[in-house]
Amino acid sequence: MPFSVTWHTILDELDEVPPDATFRTPLSDKPFRLEDVQEHRLLISYREQDTTIPLKREQFETLYERISDSPQSFNLDRLPADAEPCATIVSVHPRFEIDQRESVLKTLIPPRPLRLSTPHLLSKAKTTTPSVRNPTSHSTRIHCS
Repeated sequence: MPFSVTWHTILDELDEVPPDATFRTPLSDKPFRLEDVQEHRLLISYREQDTTIPLKREQFETLYERISDSPQSFNLDRLPADAEPCATIVSVHPRFEIDQRESVLKTLIPPRPLRLSTPHLLSKAKTTTPSVRNPTSHSTRIHCS
């Protein structure tokens, strides 16, 4: 599947995210919010910082290629520190999932059928709620409500 299709699916999924939602990075568990979704980039801000950080489409495409080129799951330890939010955002796509237990980003076959059933996404009301485990995949799943 070409990355442009994947990118537009990610953008569509992000359109469904409530404006007060908080994401968490998979390794450092840093909370961040999505400030703006644009065709060529996303703008995020970490809870403890007042600056907006751009995440460019090209960063996501590079991560997608690394995931696609690997016959196995992508080890999250291979991510540069500034790319952690990209892994979280990619996991909103129904074909990808972060497995916390194995510390990997993996491709799901078949894809997840549910929108917003995504790792590391919390609604504002649930930002202090501990993770809920999915017993079948051992992945962190936190649902917006």
